[in-house]
Order: sequence, then C-alpha cells, then structure tokens
Amino acid sequence: MAFYHPLNFERKEIRVLVLCPGLLDDVVQARLQVVSLSGPGGSAQVQHYSDTGLLARFYRQTRGLLFGPAREQHESHSDFAYEAVSYCWGRQKSFSTIKLNGMSFEAPASAIDVLRYLRFRGIERTLWIDAICINQQDIEERESQVMMMGSIYRAASRTVVWLGPAKTYTQAALELAVVIWNQLPEDLMTMSPADFRTAIRKVKLPNDTNVKTMNGIFQLEWFYRQWVLQEVVTTKHHICYIGSQAMKWLGIELLTVWAHETKQWENLRSIPALPCLTSSIRRGAPLYQSLSALALQSRKLLSTDPKDKIFALLSMTRWAERGEAFPVPVRPNYRESLKLCMCRATKAMIIEDEDLSVLEEAETEPYGGPIGCYMQQEDMPWPSWCPPWHIPRSETKMVIHRLSGSWYVPHDSRSTPKRWKSLIQDEGDCILTLQGFTVDLVSQSVPTYSLNSTKIRNSIPTEDIFDLESQAKPALRLNSLLEVVSAGRVSLDDNYGAETEEKTFDEIKREILTRQAGDDAEEVVGSNSAYPKYSLFGASAARALFVTQSGRLGLGSMNMKSGDKVVVFYGSAWPFVLATEAEHYRLVGPCYLQGKMNDDLLAEFEALGRAAENFEIR
Repeated sequence: MAFYHPLNFERKEIRVLVLCPGLLDDVVQARLQVVSLSGPGGSAQVQHYSDTGLLARFYRQTRGLLFGPAREQHESHSDFAYEAVSYCWGRQKSFSTIKLNGMSFEAPASAIDVLRYLRFRGIERTLWIDAICINQQDIEERESQVMMMGSIYRAASRTVVWLGPAKTYTQAALELAVVIWNQLPEDLMTMSPADFRTAIRKVKLPNDTNVKTMNGIFQLEWFYRQWVLQEVVTTKHHICYIGSQAMKWLGIELLTVWAHETKQWENLRSIPALPCLTSSIRRGAPLYQSLSALALQSRKLLSTDPKDKIFALLSMTRWAERGEAFPVPVRPNYRESLKLCMCRATKAMIIEDEDLSVLEEAETEPYGGPIGCYMQQEDMPWPSWCPPWHIPRSETKMVIHRLSGSWYVPHDSRSTPKRWKSLIQDEGDCILTLQGFTVDLVSQSVPTYSLNSTKIRNSIPTEDIFDLESQAKPALRLNSLLEVVSAGRVSLDDNYGAETEEKTFDEIKREILTRQAGDDAEEVVGSNSAYPKYSLFGASAARALFVTQSGRLGLGSMNMKSGDKVVVFYGSAWPFVLATEAEHYRLVGPCYLQGKMNDDLLAEFEALGRAAENFEIR
C-alpha cells in the first residue's frame, strides 16, 4: 500500500494528517486525507493583523496570554478544519517510526516529537505538517507545494507554533514573562504608537540578572528558522506551545517589543526579530514586500535546505500580493545548483527593484574559513557579485554594515534617486553585466582601525596617513576624514576641532558620538544606546580608507588593491570597486567617494559625451 498518491496541482490539493488520540508515550498513529484548497473557503482572504478592535477585546479577556495547560479542543476560525503546524526540523537528520494508514512509516524525529505533544487524549486532531503531508521524495511535488505554502497556512483554522519541550530554563522564562505581561495596561492595543511605546518602556523587572532568564525563550531554535517567517506572518490566528504550556502569539510579540525597548537589553544574548516584525505589521507595516527586502530581513535565519532561504519567502512577495505567477528564475527548483538558485534570485531582485543595492550584501566574510566551506564543489568558484543568501548573519565573522548606515534595515529604494538602465543579457545566469563609467583607480588603502591613534591638531592630521608622492596626496582635514569614515553621515565645518590641544582621531569620534546620542538619535534608534555608534560609524567597520590616483579620498573594502577600478553603475546609490581579471571583473565591494554622489558622477560623464562602458562581472 502506497502512502502517497499523486496530488492534483490544478485543484490545489494538499494532504492533511488526521492524528489519532493517545498518551505522550504511545506510538503515534495517524492517517492521511486529501483536501482541495480551491473549494469553498480555500481562497478566503485573511485580514492580516488589521482588526485591532478584535485584538484589543481579546487582549482584555486573556491579557494576551492564554497562558496555562493546553485545553483539549479545536478552535476553528474558517471553513477548514485543520491546523497548520510550525516547528523546527533541526539540523540532525534522525528518524522515528509511526503508524501511518495502518502501516509503519519513517518520518523525521523532530516531527514525530511534535505530534506526541500535540495529539489529544480523547479525540482526533487534524493537522498539516510538512514533513509528512508532503512526499519529501517527490521533488516535483515538493516544488509545487512550496509555491502553495502561503495558501496552505492561510486556509488553516490557525497556526500551531511548537517552540519545543518544556525545560527548567523555559519554565523560569515563562514565569518571568507573566511578570512582564501583568504590568501592561489592558488598553495597550488601542493606544497610539507613542503611548504604546511609553507603556512598554514603563515595564520593569526587579534586577538586571532576572532579564537573562528571558534567554530561555529567546534562544529557542524555532525563532531562527527561515520558514517561520511565512508560517506566522501570512496567518492571523496562532497558538504557541512550550511543552504542555500554551500562549498566544501576541504575548510573544509583546515580550520581544519590550526587550527591544528596555534599557536592560544588554543582559540578553539575542532578541528574535520575527515577533517584532509581526508586531510592526499588526500596527500598519506592509505585509508584502519586495524579494530583496525579505531576503535582507531574514539574513540571520536558518534553513535545512539552503535554497529555501529564497523559496521560503515567495508567499510574502509583491508577486503573491498581486496574485501573479512567480517569475521563472525564482520558482522552487530543488534540482538546480545552489549557485544557480542564488544568482537567479539576485538578478530577479535587481530587476524587480530596478536597483543594485543588493550587491552590497556580497561583502561577506564567514566564520568557518573561506566562503567555499559553505558550498558544494559544483558551486565553485562563487560569483563575486552574488550575495551568499544561504550563509546566515550569525555565521559571518563580522557584520559589514551597509554604507547607508542601516546595519540591518532593508534598503529603501525611494530614499536615494538612482538612474537606472535595464540589465544586459548575459551568456549565463552566473554572469552580471552592468553599464557605467570608470571614475578612477585605487592608489593606496589603509585599514580604518589604524586611524584611531592618528593625532589631530588644528583640524589637520600631524602625520602622513598615506605613503604617496606629494602631488597625489589629498588635502586631509578632520572634517573630510569624518565625512569619509562615516560614509557621509557626519558632516562638520572646516573649523571643527581647531584648537591647540592635540587629540587622537578615536577621541574625536567619541566626542561626536556623545554629541549625537541625544533626543534625535534616540528617536531614530530607540533607547538602545549602542545603536548611534552603528548608525554613525558602522560604515567604517571592516573597511579601508583609500586614495585614488587623482587624489580622491574614499572608503571601501579591505580587500581592495592598488590598481583596482572605482566605477559608477546605473542603478546604484554608491560607486563600486572592481578588480580586473583576465577578460572580466570581480566585484570587490561598494565604496564612498568624497564629493559627488553616484548620480552626479553619471550625469557628469553623460554631459561630457562619454559612452557608457559594459562591465562583465563574474
């Protein structure tokens, strides 16, 4: 007897799992049933996080918690009587046996553990769980079901989030969570954004040591999975389990929002971004975004299959919002190489945005050695222009901040005017050909951290920074150094620092930070006092100060070398540095060039009548 029969993809058929009742240690028994999402209720639209009145009433009734032992009942919120399960597959590929359709069936142990806890003692429970409801051996079915994943979760009565079994540390964290929840006002969800933030900030814990206990929840592996984005963001009704304890997703959101706002945040190892994202959507942020914005927001998340770093985002894209078919280059294809998947996705992002900002993400240095450690042999050499989206931020040696100063916020394509020209058709998907102009050549570079001990007197460095011929030296002053190392974020008049007392460049930077970390900085970045540092000088971290052959001062990659080209591209807010190879170029990274911005330089070259160059990058 076959466990799986072919599904009718045109009818949007899926399988659901009817879970038989049983005790925790009993053998898991279940049967599969086919249902169609194209029937009544299957295409029902969910009002994503928009009915704040309902949420406010619910919060008054339950304090946002529904905290306590799970009750044996099935709450249905649609015509479909199944619940979609969101859980963590885990990195270990171990299997356990269950009775499926009356026969022995091997499934991932992580999925079986979830079913043991979620089954009821006296009645059946109907679930959708990917590891069993999708034939994992049928690649065509996997690809088809992945494209339907958003519909599967939206059609469910609710999403059941399995955070993991109860542990001593999770129980302590839950007890502390109750202390936090009980300090929140009942009308919290109807407050204005300013009042909401004020109310959150008033929540205090007895001492900083207690805050560390929250790591028991915030460090759970589920929060750092790639798939949970669409499993939670695209649906509205959720219930979360830690062992037998149940709580509403709203309670998790409020915990993370509090953690971001409290000045006790430094006692936490990390704060998961997902609940903050759904909280912002609840308060009016867009649910659907460009593929590039979603990829940037999910850089810290993990996936068992590296290609899912792209495929797991599709149901939240603007293509999904408009009901359009996904572009062919990003449609789930588990048979193509990882390199091809990432290159096609990156090009799709560029075409969708008409913007080259995603190329900044290619500047990555992994912890585990060269980037090749994260690739299959068939994926090497990795294209220099393609961001390794599958390598999470948590596994990179250093977070190389975007030159804009936004160290984790996606680039807003409306923030900087850019002149755009369509991509040139290439010989292959792993080649990127861009149009632009050569601006200058790199003459010499020095690491930015070596500037910290540089002595400044009367706004002028007292020692040479570059070992250059006098005619090629830039006219260095303190204000120009500050402008360049902050990528234009700090702009001061020529007389700043004009005093007889000699100070180091590091001392002057600290003065700038002290001056900037007032009300304006807090309004932008919240109460987290570390953020102004990243906002103002994060651009210079892991980068180098350089001077061009014509004497221009700039900030760019530490990997640049003398003779590399500084170029401007159509569609970019920043110039880029390219290394010349045999018959093509290698992307080194974005750079800031003192003086004119990218569009100004493009206009200048066009006014001179220069023909645009084609740069083939591999």
